[in-house]
Amino acid sequence: MAEVHFLISGRVQHVGFRRFVARHAVSLGITGFVRNRIDGSVEIYASSSHDLLNKFIQFCQKGPIFATVTEVTVLPVDDNLKRMIDNATFKILPTE
Repeated sequence: MAEVHFLISGRVQHVGFRRFVARHAVSLGITGFVRNRIDGSVEIYASSSHDLLNKFIQFCQKGPIFATVTEVTVLPVDDNLKRMIDNATFKILPTE
């Protein structure tokens, strides 16, 4: 299993970005979470095989039709993230 943790910046809130991400994650069998951040970015943590994560990241870099992704920032994966998820689902979490 591989893991990724990243922030998506740009026009990514109020455009259905979290639902878009969650829908693609579930369709690919990826576990993790997505949530809006107070700074206007979207945070994503995902766990799956390398191949599926690469495909998932491509969806996230594009986003839904009304989104404009300007930056993807890779963040470290830590144990706190792993405790936040259920290993069988992908969740939309409240804004942090």
